[in-house]
Amino acid sequence: MKFKVLFLDVNIDKLEEEREYYFKQSYFAKLVFLFTIGCFAGWLWETVLSFFQFGKFYSRVGVLYGPLNPIYGIGVVIMVLFLRPIKKWYNQLIIGAIAGGSFEYIAWAMSMIVLNSATWNYSSPFTITIGETTYTLFKWAYWGGTSLFHSFFWGLCGLACIRLFFPPINKLVDRMSLDFANYIAVILTVLLAIDIFLTCAALLRQMTRNSCATTGKLCFKDNIITIWLDEHYPDSLLEEIFQNLKKYD
Repeated sequence: MKFKVLFLDVNIDKLEEEREYYFKQSYFAKLVFLFTIGCFAGWLWETVLSFFQFGKFYSRVGVLYGPLNPIYGIGVVIMVLFLRPIKKWYNQLIIGAIAGGSFEYIAWAMSMIVLNSATWNYSSPFTITIGETTYTLFKWAYWGGTSLFHSFFWGLCGLACIRLFFPPINKLVDRMSLDFANYIAVILTVLLAIDIFLTCAALLRQMTRNSCATTGKLCFKDNIITIWLDEHYPDSLLEEIFQNLKKYD
C-alpha cells in the first residue's frame, strides 16, 4: 500500500516489514531486559512482603550475587511468550494463571527433588476452630508448590507484564541501535548465567555436604571444585543469603 505525504511516497507494507524485522532481531534483548527487571521486581516484592508477614525485612534473593529472584524473571518471560499472541484480556488472565501456576509448581518440584529443599511451600492459612477441633479451610486449593490463589496472582502478573511493563521496554529497546541493545543483552546474559550457575553449584554442594555428614550418603572425594565451593560458600554464608530456604524430609 502506497500513498503520498507531503509529496513523499510512503510504502506502508515496507515500513511494517522493517518494523517486524527489527522486532525479531531485537526480541532477544527485550526478553533479557524483561528477565532482569522481573528478577529485581520479584526480589523487591518478596522482601517487602516479608515485612508485612514477619514485621521485619528478610533477604529474599534467589542468587548469590545481587538483589535478584530468577523465579520471577523466568515467570515474566514465560508470560510474554505465552500471552503476546493473545488479544483478549480475560484469555490472557486465564492462560497466565495456568502457565504461571504450572511453572511455579514445576520449579518447586525440581527444587524438592534435586535439593530436597525449597524457598516456598504453600499451605492454607485459613483455619477455624470449633470446640477443641481446628479445621483447615480451602485445603484443596493449596498444592505445596502453588495454589489456586497464587495461580490467580500469576494471571494478574501476566496481564501487568503484557499490558504495562513490556510495552515501555519494547519502546526503550526500539530507540537503541540494534548492535548496542544486543551487546548489553549479551553482557547481562553472561553475568546472570555465571551467577545462576554458581548458585546452583553452591546449593548442590551444600546438599551433598549435609547429606554426607548426616546420613553417610552422597559422599564425594574432595577435589579442587568441592574444596573451592566449601571454602567460598560454607553453610553459614548460604544460610545468611537464603534466609527462607527450608529443608524437607
